[in-house]
Amino acid sequence: YEHQLRRDLSVHAGIRKRHSGWNLEVGSHYAIVKSTRLQTLVTAIGDIRFNSSPGFPAFRPQIAAGKRFDLPKDMKLDAMAQLGTDLVILQGFEARVLGGFNVTVIPNDTVRFYLESRTYMKDFSFPGGAFAFNTVTFGLKFFDRKASSFDKFEAAVGTTAPYYYNYWRYH
Repeated sequence: YEHQLRRDLSVHAGIRKRHSGWNLEVGSHYAIVKSTRLQTLVTAIGDIRFNSSPGFPAFRPQIAAGKRFDLPKDMKLDAMAQLGTDLVILQGFEARVLGGFNVTVIPNDTVRFYLESRTYMKDFSFPGGAFAFNTVTFGLKFFDRKASSFDKFEAAVGTTAPYYYNYWRYH
């Protein structure tokens, strides 16, 4: 659940199942820059999560930036990037790297072409090398947006593949 408090500030909460167990996650998004004139958004994200099994807290500060570009023939391009860390308190203090990007080409109101990446790395001092499972995803989305909110439709097709990985244990 996410609730907007002001144009530039929202709070959110939710429950999520991760590979380490169920999580209660709460946090906020603050738009440092939110300009329709510049078609730019820069957001600071502050999340706190509580893992259930094993029990531990974590803090996830992140920064995200996005920009829309106008292309020829009324096409648009959305570009976004996000970078942060997952600061886990479990048998000491662990810092994990999070990040990603998305590029979407919008030729019209119905079709989107997208390319995105997700980065997740941890345990940098592990003798076998850091745990990493970084992926790239690409595909197409189709939209049918009619006047009534009940008639809105979105369909997508895509694929995800790892581009860099080094994993062990139960993965």
